[in-house]
Amino acid sequence: VLSVVKQEPEALLSFCQLYFGGGAGECEPPAEVLQTLAFATPLAERLFPTLVGLMRGQSIESVSQVLGTPSFTTPEATRLRIFCSVYALQMQPMYDYEFFGSANPLKQEEVQVLTPFLNRLAYHLVSTMPCKASMWAPARALRTSLCSLVCLLYSRHCRRPILVGENAWIIPDSRLLIRRAPVVDLGADEDPDEGNAAGQGDEDSMDVEDPDAME
Repeated sequence: VLSVVKQEPEALLSFCQLYFGGGAGECEPPAEVLQTLAFATPLAERLFPTLVGLMRGQSIESVSQVLGTPSFTTPEATRLRIFCSVYALQMQPMYDYEFFGSANPLKQEEVQVLTPFLNRLAYHLVSTMPCKASMWAPARALRTSLCSLVCLLYSRHCRRPILVGENAWIIPDSRLLIRRAPVVDLGADEDPDEGNAAGQGDEDSMDVEDPDAME
């Protein structure tokens, strides 16, 4: 693993596809491989520059097309999924002073570019593809890793702001969604008649709240 990470991006992607799956299937790497990628390699640092083009100057619909909706089997989608999985694991043991300091593999200006992009993309996925059971396996895996990272970033932001602005995390389109339906299920796959609140029981659901009530 360590030797491959030092190679060219194409070789690195081919290696990662062996563990994460780059075709029609869904594959989760062994825990020890993911731990090694997160804590013994600069993988997140190397992948981030390859994703910057998606984050700047494109509509989220255009990004979704580049990622290969609805299957999400493109190299870009695979790189994004790997980055989210690895960076989320790196974030978990970090104290706030580490996250906002040199221990973070990303610079703060990179985090500030990354965060709104992931937030918008996660909202797009869960609002346009609310039923996980009907998604392609790679799309489902991408949505799970993406939403997990967004949740970690938002939790960190609640303790110490990452983004500036009172409504920095509010998706503009969500205002219309809120007006149309008091309770919106953006992730749960269970029968709606079974009666849990929206998003409960789904590890990558995103709660939609009244923007006026959110900080």
